[in-house]
Amino acid sequence: MFARILTLAALVLAGSALPAWAQPQCCAANGGPSGACAPTGQIMCMDGTASACMCGSSTSPPSTLGQLAMPPTVALGAITIGTTSLPTTARIANVGALPVMVTSIVSDAPFEIIVVGHTCGVVAGGASCTVDLAFKPWIEGPRSTQVRVTSNGVGAPQAFVVTATAVAPSASAAPPGPDAPTLGVVEYVHDAWNHYFITGIVGEISKLDDGSFEGWRRTGFTFKAYPNGLPGTVSVCRFFSQAFDPKSSHFYTPFADECTKVRGNPDWSFEGDVFGVVLPTPSGLCPAGLLPLYRLYNNGAGGAPNHRYTLDVGVRAIMLAFGWLAEGAGPTGVIACTPA
Repeated sequence: MFARILTLAALVLAGSALPAWAQPQCCAANGGPSGACAPTGQIMCMDGTASACMCGSSTSPPSTLGQLAMPPTVALGAITIGTTSLPTTARIANVGALPVMVTSIVSDAPFEIIVVGHTCGVVAGGASCTVDLAFKPWIEGPRSTQVRVTSNGVGAPQAFVVTATAVAPSASAAPPGPDAPTLGVVEYVHDAWNHYFITGIVGEISKLDDGSFEGWRRTGFTFKAYPNGLPGTVSVCRFFSQAFDPKSSHFYTPFADECTKVRGNPDWSFEGDVFGVVLPTPSGLCPAGLLPLYRLYNNGAGGAPNHRYTLDVGVRAIMLAFGWLAEGAGPTGVIACTPA
């Protein structure tokens, strides 16, 4: 060991480059950061310090790290637009002898190919961990993306391929019947902003009603919607934006292409699927027994976008008279079909 230390010292004095693992830790006086250093030889440190002590230098290369083996292509199958697949489990193996620490597992398409969860923290040598993946498509067609795994293993970061196919809902899917469960959606207005807001979330309704969210009051208008996931319905995406400070705004859409487009806008944050509706026909017609929900847009008036959602044709006419624009399917701008 003493001969090996002298060899390292001679290399330093000679100005030879040492690998990182073999570079001695130099201190200006006896004692180092830990205070536990004892001189093992007088050397010329690599930082130019003369006659310093060599503290705890490593004179052996590190052991080989563990290495993760990625799974083959993971196929999530064909999933209907507006629904979410059951999780598919992929397995990652540590083919090395030493543990590997996984720090992140991220999908390149996180809005559709979702990492539901994983068991990969520290993966022991020879052991494996699992990643659960789900597919929530918004636009019809095939998908192929990567899930990236960051770790301290050999070759990191690594990735594996995930494929899936989005299929359109069946045109023959019947809307919910008259006995289907529903929830109430309440409309509010902020008089100072001339902004409208709707919600079917009980906790939000309570806070809006008790004044926890200052400036909002009920308009007196409500409509019904379906719970998420009810057969024959699609979920409505909800977004929130504070990009127009001091005003804020929410946006709702049941249309898959519109939801995907807004998800890609950095000014808007996706808050989740809030309730279910039945889609109108492209011409804006609703199935028998359902009511058309109209969407109107303020065209950015007042410096911030806002939308109003209403069943009332009189309210729709008033908003149009004030310069708001009809949005949605057909000439009247029907955004959804809701239970009566």
